[in-house]
Amino acid sequence: MLDKTKHMKILFLNYELGSMESEAGEATLALLAEYAKIPEMEIDLVTSSIDGKYHELKMGENVAIYRIPNKNILGKPAYQSKKEPLSFIWQAYKFSRTLAKKRQYDLCHVFFSETFGRIALMLKWEFKLPFIVSLQGSDNVGYMDREIILSKFKKPISQKIFAKASFLIANSLWLREWTLLSGLKKEIELIYNGFDAQSIFPDQSKRDSEKFVVICDTKIEPIMGLRFMIQALKLLAGRYDQIRLLIVGDGNEKQSLEDLARALGIKDKVRFMGEVPAEKIAGCYQQADLFVSTSLEDGINMKIAKACAAGLPIVAMDTVWTREILRDGFNCLLAKNNEADDLADKIERFVLDKELRDVFSKNNLSQVEQFSWRNAAKKYFNIYTKTKNIKTLQD
Repeated sequence: MLDKTKHMKILFLNYELGSMESEAGEATLALLAEYAKIPEMEIDLVTSSIDGKYHELKMGENVAIYRIPNKNILGKPAYQSKKEPLSFIWQAYKFSRTLAKKRQYDLCHVFFSETFGRIALMLKWEFKLPFIVSLQGSDNVGYMDREIILSKFKKPISQKIFAKASFLIANSLWLREWTLLSGLKKEIELIYNGFDAQSIFPDQSKRDSEKFVVICDTKIEPIMGLRFMIQALKLLAGRYDQIRLLIVGDGNEKQSLEDLARALGIKDKVRFMGEVPAEKIAGCYQQADLFVSTSLEDGINMKIAKACAAGLPIVAMDTVWTREILRDGFNCLLAKNNEADDLADKIERFVLDKELRDVFSKNNLSQVEQFSWRNAAKKYFNIYTKTKNIKTLQD
């Protein structure tokens, strides 16, 4: 439980909320939903509008959401134009400044430093308002930049924002390490994103006792390594007629993977589900016997967390990122990278050993709470408290 005796006023700034599907938007809404349960916390969110109109919404009695018009996000990504985002930042700054003068916030919580971090920096200069930054992939200067010229322009601004922030928070070890590689000389806290842990749970009744279903839930792109899963399935299919592969997601490699399955003679054992709505994803996990992740590049993967919630044993490629939440021999078996033979061997152990599946299932269920939004909200609340205390001492 959060300490409800500590009254706080916080300004949230997030550019993407409602403008496109994003982890940052999901995280912000989830945190607001948790804090809306605590009357002692007063939170205002300034974000972009998706229809070009101003909106003011309430979440409970203590959370207000202000959507500022931004025509640029209608129909194209924000980074494709420079003039409109800058004008939007200025507009959002003036709105946030008015709120800050009126509301006397304790701190500001920023998602996406390259956009709203500039607003937080200006508010700090004028009102001595401390701010924290939840880093996103686009904050990783020099690694995921869309344009080289933009990177050169953005780096000094981002570094100044990072330097003035009270705390920086990454949602994965992957993001923290890549951000530090940019030359940043600052400690970065680690708080994983969460998911609705109550929405996914084991349901044995949805499994086909005559099938062994492997599920992969990922973008269907070359970097995700699904071709190794197709190859591993070929190796296993000759020995185990009951094995099936369920692929959830979509992407530009779908056609080539379908062609590969057809060429290997296992097309009838692979089902491409495409994108599945959030409200139906639980059913996909519940009909599976095993979750497999073949990616070498993902950071903390909430789909792995969902597999844990569904009580699935896991096989994954052995990377520093998968080891963030997986323990080889405890709740998963780690396979050698890019080796279909070893991946097949690890899957086969679960096909043959129900007792092993049950043990790993139990171990995964035991760690689901650490990926709940409630747990993430508690950790952020501790950061808010530290930030407020530092401000009090400085004042």
